[in-house]
Amino acid sequence: MGLAISLALILALGFSGWRLASRISHSRRRRRLPAESAATAVVVRSFDEIDEWLTESRCACSGSLTSLGEASEELDGRRLRIVRSECSRCEEERSLYFDVTRIFN
Repeated sequence: MGLAISLALILALGFSGWRLASRISHSRRRRRLPAESAATAVVVRSFDEIDEWLTESRCACSGSLTSLGEASEELDGRRLRIVRSECSRCEEERSLYFDVTRIFN
């Protein structure tokens, strides 16, 4: 009986570790995608392009993205618009980065 419980506990811990490693790996890969980090910010010429980008983009689960709010930041001489978004299906929240420097020049 104790062996069965120990085995079940080891399997549960192994599965939890695997899920955590998978999430970390997914997060690292996603940061290299357009708009997923300041380094990969999408250059836009109008704020309407940000709305269009959100409308056309899909989450990895194929759900649509909804804006939760926006903020501005200046980084290395670039003006960034950071849009907090949420997936309509899996409810994952993430920040998307847009370079709006051209709008102000």
